[in-house]
Amino acid sequence: MKTVFTIIFTALISFSIQNVFAQSGKLENEIKALQEKCNTGNAQTCFDLAEKYKTGDGVKKDYSKYVELLTKACDKGLSKACSVLNEKSKIGEGIKKLF
Repeated sequence: MKTVFTIIFTALISFSIQNVFAQSGKLENEIKALQEKCNTGNAQTCFDLAEKYKTGDGVKKDYSKYVELLTKACDKGLSKACSVLNEKSKIGEGIKKLF
């Protein structure tokens, strides 16, 4: 009985580890695709990637990269990115306080 439990437990752990690595690879591919689209000038993709840097979803949290990508999205005409930057500038969060 102990042997059966050990085999089942080992199989579950192995499956879990494989699943984590599979998800990690999927997320890495997603980040890479977002970066490539953002680099071609896709404002929405820059905004989506900025959110990942803000939350640390698939990348290391990096607030300056977050602001940089928001700025890029705003410069490309995405109004919601401009609105977020405007709000951040009012409170001096991540960018120089403008007023």
